[in-house]
Amino acid sequence: MVIDEAHRLKEPTAAWTRHGFDIAAQVQNRYLLTGTPVLNREAELHTLLRLSGHPIGQLPLNEFCERFAGSPEFRKTLRDEISDWMLRRRKDVLPNLKGKQRQTVPVVLSKIERDEYNQIMRSDQHRFARLGGLRQLLERVKVRIVADLMAELDVDHKVILFCQYQESVATLREHCLKLGVGCVTLVGTDSPKKRQKAIDAFQQDPDCRVFIGTRSAAGTGYNLTAANYVFFLGLPWTPGLQDQAEDRAYRNGQLRMVVVKIPLAEDTIDQQLWQMLMDKRALASDLIDPEAEEKSKMALANELQI
Repeated sequence: MVIDEAHRLKEPTAAWTRHGFDIAAQVQNRYLLTGTPVLNREAELHTLLRLSGHPIGQLPLNEFCERFAGSPEFRKTLRDEISDWMLRRRKDVLPNLKGKQRQTVPVVLSKIERDEYNQIMRSDQHRFARLGGLRQLLERVKVRIVADLMAELDVDHKVILFCQYQESVATLREHCLKLGVGCVTLVGTDSPKKRQKAIDAFQQDPDCRVFIGTRSAAGTGYNLTAANYVFFLGLPWTPGLQDQAEDRAYRNGQLRMVVVKIPLAEDTIDQQLWQMLMDKRALASDLIDPEAEEKSKMALANELQI
């Protein structure tokens, strides 16, 4: 049994996960493939271990969490337990890849934008509705920031713009058309034929410099190595989703350094969301990166200048 994108089976009660358990029970050799085995929390690894047949996966979920979740020490224990069970390949084994840089870009809200932000914060909407309203507002603000950043790039660079909302995709497309910059778009409602046409144009046409898409629709499954710049107008909820989106450009066939730019609005929920992503990234690293402890020590030493 071979399961690709196995992280999609992280929820043990989902119908397709239960179906996977049924098949796995009848198969001796099982292989699970994923670039993001942990998206949010340690419990997600339990399902993959159970599907693959590891003894730890046979533990009840609550016992698994008590033993292996909640602290770096517990996660290190789990990492040691499964190190011989997991074969990990990093992209640095691909000799042609030049590397990937992430850069955050500070964004200052105008007075009008700040007033609108505060108005949403003080509204009596349900908190999830407020959160959605704030994210949508910040994405609108970042449209002008990203437009300015793109204008600074040389004409031989191609750019991927990832948005959360289709409204932002449409606005950015209009902006590119006004400037005479060739662009294509990809959103969830596009047909497979339209999607492939957009990808082919971006990859093959030197005059098509900008690819604009919603991250949910364009962030996985596509090869966009013509781009060497990636911009996020909205933050995903997990580092795995961010990595997958970035790696539309940073993959085999990319011959240039990939630069990822992430605008963050100051004194807004962007700071909390970004910190949440960093915390989740550290958690995943604790579980699957055998060099995580040494990297943490080096980072602390560098910060303290010792």
